[in-house]
Amino acid sequence: MRIAFVQDKIQFAVPMGTALIAGNLRDGDHEVDLFVVENKLEKTLQELKRYKPDIIGFSVISGSHQGYIKIAQRIKDRLNIPILWGGPHVTFFPKIIEEDYADAVCVGEGEDAALEFANAFDKEGGKIPTKISNFWVKRDGKIHRNAVRPRIQDFEKLPYAARDLYFDKFPMLKNHGIKHFYAHRGCPHKCTYCFNHKYNQMYREQAGDKKVFFSRTPDSIVDEIHWLQKTETIKTVAFVDDVFTIHKKWTLDFADVYRKRCGIPFSMNARFDHMDEEIISALSKAGLSLVHCGIESGNEYMRNTVMLREQSLESIFKAGKLLKK
Repeated sequence: MRIAFVQDKIQFAVPMGTALIAGNLRDGDHEVDLFVVENKLEKTLQELKRYKPDIIGFSVISGSHQGYIKIAQRIKDRLNIPILWGGPHVTFFPKIIEEDYADAVCVGEGEDAALEFANAFDKEGGKIPTKISNFWVKRDGKIHRNAVRPRIQDFEKLPYAARDLYFDKFPMLKNHGIKHFYAHRGCPHKCTYCFNHKYNQMYREQAGDKKVFFSRTPDSIVDEIHWLQKTETIKTVAFVDDVFTIHKKWTLDFADVYRKRCGIPFSMNARFDHMDEEIISALSKAGLSLVHCGIESGNEYMRNTVMLREQSLESIFKAGKLLKK
């Protein structure tokens, strides 16, 4: 199967979700390529026509979906290639499958689901498979809605992300020195402005998943960093997990392994109430150089009653002083 990933525009970072799915598909002997529109849709249509993909894949967040709808409509009008939609937006709004510009929608995690979909697509002679978990699909005028499969718990088994799809076409991403990595997947918190609580509920109801947070081993993370270092410049490692410091023991183990085996300056996303002096000291010695923490609101009622942050001003001030120290 030949899959063309189409993106509306390029950002500062490689989109790790798409890159992980592309890496898993390529490891499964499928051909993948990337096409970025960047306000040059006519040029992209010509490139797609020459590439002749079996299917086109979008990864869409809410807010960007209107632009992708316009792209999809033009692709349908000009090339009539099946379009597979994935990402956070369609996970929560899968009814997009009812529209003429959608042929398949991936709900939830995409790595294993996309590979199984591609294998079945080839096996069925280029027809969209109807019984793949995580997928809502349209075939012969009928919509097939499948429940989600259990979440990937051991995501160390996945091939490394296909970052080269972006590095080869966008030298800025290759050369700027900041490279992005995942250490964890999931979040147990229930902040009202975030998708995770609804995402966890969906998996609990459809797949029986009770565990919502998964971590790689520290050694596997450093192994991937060293692997990427063979071909790319890495001046800063940016961990893009929702929350890096949820489990204290894991965090301290990571700090020890990273300090001994790597030591490249790194950044992370964290919550103030997850950090104490032991954690901050250990991470600092390991190379922590930047922390992204969300206060969200200085108003106690707004932060904890409306947003359900469950985070006191005391914990914010305490962690802030420790980080400064």
